[in-house]
Amino acid sequence: EVNAGQGYNGLGYLDPLILYASPLKQGGLSSDKSGLSTQIQKASGRRALPAGQSPTQETIQRISRLQQQELFQEAESLARQLTVQFPRHMFGWHALSQVLSQTGRAKEGLEPLFKAIALRPAESALYSDLCAALLSLRLLEESELSARRALRLDPHNVLAWNHLGNVFRQQKRISGAEACYRRAIKEKPDYWAVYSNLGNVCAEQLRVDESMASYRKVLDPQPDNFEVF
Repeated sequence: EVNAGQGYNGLGYLDPLILYASPLKQGGLSSDKSGLSTQIQKASGRRALPAGQSPTQETIQRISRLQQQELFQEAESLARQLTVQFPRHMFGWHALSQVLSQTGRAKEGLEPLFKAIALRPAESALYSDLCAALLSLRLLEESELSARRALRLDPHNVLAWNHLGNVFRQQKRISGAEACYRRAIKEKPDYWAVYSNLGNVCAEQLRVDESMASYRKVLDPQPDNFEVF
């Protein structure tokens, strides 16, 4: 089991994040809370591994559809095939990490995610996914660092803003969480999950009118959405 207070130094399976880190100029971390930025700086000369052959668009779309349909066993099998057939292409590793996370195996999904990062160290979406995985393991400081890196690479990454808001909320940094959610809404006004999160933050501060206004943004177009609260 992973304890909430553990950092990278206590988790051998997280070492690849440092090993595969991208150069600071491509989204490096400004914070040195965990000592990670110093370690990453030492690896800042590393470049992305050269890409090999690519899977077909049809295969990529098929895995995406399987995930959307929650046919995770089939999606996992196909993703694993891609990691064997195209080991130097990011997609198979990324898809595998997503499926593992979607099926409650976030810790197991870290290794393929790190391999995807090795292949595409400047891909914002990978660090956004890493943030979510680490958050599910209650590694809040490391999750925050990953979200910040994602946003350095792409300030318009809606998922990263939402994930960072979730990290701040877990850390009881409520004003920071609210600011992140509002930025996510600015980037994608129809992203209902963010309105739900914003509503929860407002509710926790007893700002009932603002909370209900956020919930209505979700419930008006989706009256049967019971995941709001």
